[in-house]
Amino acid sequence: MFRPVPSPGPALESTARALRDAHASLVRAEYREMPGLSLSAEQIGRLWGLDRELTVALIEHLLCEGFLCRTRRDTYVRADLIRP
Repeated sequence: MFRPVPSPGPALESTARALRDAHASLVRAEYREMPGLSLSAEQIGRLWGLDRELTVALIEHLLCEGFLCRTRRDTYVRADLIRP
């Protein structure tokens, strides 16, 4: 008998946000520890052992909150250290 796959629902979305937020704290700590850190999206994913989807969500989150800034070379650096 065919059973439809349930939608992810709010519980899974909440878990995904919690996971993203936990990794965001780790990424912020590393960038604060090493102010000159400049990483590509692929490097961020490898460094913290993240899949592509979580890496993209994490980077978007850190960009939106103004912690990271994307450079012309497609790397991510601390936004507060960019010269105007």
